[in-house]
Amino acid sequence: AANVTRGALYHHFTDKTELFHAVARQVAQEVADEIAQRSRHQPKPVDALLAGAQAYFAAMAEAGRARLLLLEAPAVLTAEQVLGLSDLAGFQALQEGLQNALKDRPEAVLPLRELSVLLSAAFDRAALAIARGESAEPYEHAVRLLLSRLVPV
Repeated sequence: AANVTRGALYHHFTDKTELFHAVARQVAQEVADEIAQRSRHQPKPVDALLAGAQAYFAAMAEAGRARLLLLEAPAVLTAEQVLGLSDLAGFQALQEGLQNALKDRPEAVLPLRELSVLLSAAFDRAALAIARGESAEPYEHAVRLLLSRLVPV
């Protein structure tokens, strides 16, 4: 598709792992862009979180994305590189969204990073199920239930 030879392509990378990482970063950025596009104009932080979750599920359902980012990348890349992909593909947006939604919560300081890690892991499992052909609707409903208990509406 790039209209270059394999040798010309490999010339730009140290090895196949570096090429794989570059491809995974590009795909993670595409996912992040879709999340940002669907969540940025929401009136309430909780609506932005819900729209972001739906966008993540839809983006990861596109052919090969969930497999690449959630199955193959952890098998090929270092843990640090995989976490970087996760940050790019939605974890940072999720953490920022939770921070915005919980900023007025009167309770003691919440473990924001840990809540984000747990929700992110749940989103990833749901994305894998959806990519396998399961309906996104029950997962979107489950996200609404979780967030309705966590974030004041």
